[in-house]
Amino acid sequence: MRLKKKLFNYFLFLMVLFFVAFVCLFLYLKAPAAERPGSSYPGAEWQIQDSDYNLITLDSPMNVLIVGTDKYSMPGHPARPGPWRSDVIILVRIEPSGRIYFLSIPRDTRAEIENHGLEKIAHAYAYGGLPLTIATVENLTEIKVDRFIEVDRVGFTQLVDAIGGVEINVDKEIKSPHFHFLPGKQHMNGQQAYIYVVNREDPMADIGRVSRQHQFFTALLEKVRNHEAPLDLARLCWQARNNTDTSLSLGDTIKLALLSRKIQSENITFRTFPGSPQYIRGISYWIPDWDNFQEVKKEFLITSNF
Repeated sequence: MRLKKKLFNYFLFLMVLFFVAFVCLFLYLKAPAAERPGSSYPGAEWQIQDSDYNLITLDSPMNVLIVGTDKYSMPGHPARPGPWRSDVIILVRIEPSGRIYFLSIPRDTRAEIENHGLEKIAHAYAYGGLPLTIATVENLTEIKVDRFIEVDRVGFTQLVDAIGGVEINVDKEIKSPHFHFLPGKQHMNGQQAYIYVVNREDPMADIGRVSRQHQFFTALLEKVRNHEAPLDLARLCWQARNNTDTSLSLGDTIKLALLSRKIQSENITFRTFPGSPQYIRGISYWIPDWDNFQEVKKEFLITSNF
């Protein structure tokens, strides 16, 4: 009897996934080409083709660039006039084994931006949007970006609220103009989580913010991993695609959602691009430590067995 129930649940799970896949594919193909994810950047090597709908399992490592923009400042404020910058830049390597490696690149990192020289890497988005940001990250790290996810404050808060918020263990008191975080475990909604990860009222400034972003992603992965019900998983796939601009295909999204169920905390690695703060002509930069980065890069590119 128990075996029959497990088989029924598994069958239901597959039916829900394929139903969601069909609906999303229908909406995707029905939309004008210019409105499809990835279509804003014609000719890019990392653009996803409409035929990429293999919905089984992730069969090779994938490097995903997560970019958070400052299009919106704080809650209740309208969108800022452009051009915008990238406040969050994280390169994520996802492996079929469930190993995930996060490499955060501080927004003040001094990098070579095509046609603009050495500037803060966050400015690449202001000069050339996501394509120039991707090109700058690839030039800085010599690591190819396979997919991207771009999100602003509105998309971020909606996505976090859609999964019922996240629980984060705050390690020290943080005061901001919008919220007061006390030490200890706190359940955060989308707005609170956004303030927590972008707040710079910290002696470590951007590096402290990077550390809190790592905390957030740990909490987010744990929340997603615990969504085992088929309808929850299908809803997560839909929300993730609905609240971000991404080159992940529907197949990619479902593969990653399925893979998230076997991710263990010991298989998640967080690193920050090694470097040190320095003022150059009165401007604060994060200066890369190239020797240490070579070791970080080797670790990032290690492919585990699966």
